[in-house]
Amino acid sequence: MMQFLFDTSLWLIEILNPISQFAFAILIFIFLPLTIFKRTRGISGLSFFIYSYLFGAIVWLLGFATTIIHWGGWGLIIGLFLIPGVGVVPIGLLGEFIYGETTNAWYFALMLVLVFIFRAGGLALVESYDRFSAERDRNNDDY
Repeated sequence: MMQFLFDTSLWLIEILNPISQFAFAILIFIFLPLTIFKRTRGISGLSFFIYSYLFGAIVWLLGFATTIIHWGGWGLIIGLFLIPGVGVVPIGLLGEFIYGETTNAWYFALMLVLVFIFRAGGLALVESYDRFSAERDRNNDDY
């Protein structure tokens, strides 16, 4: 059963990774320049926010796979129930550091940080657009 779960997580990573790379290119070359203009910050922020979930799914699947590799079934059970939904990520990251895979661990940690950067950045852009829209509507009501 563990081998099936491990193989399935790697299969999903293989599917999601090219999609994520393509979406990242769209974010950088299309939506990032659009953040300059106040009128397009909302769609840019929403795009960054949605991408954070795609990238987060890849990070979660990597945490799932590394938890199985380093800790086995018991580690997976603890990771799934420790912090429901996300517990396998810190357990997998801890396993990478403990078992001497420090290069992979730092790469994994960077990916986790990027998830939160994309999510927070997306929310900040949407909030900026909301403030702009509210100010624009307020100014239009004055006339």
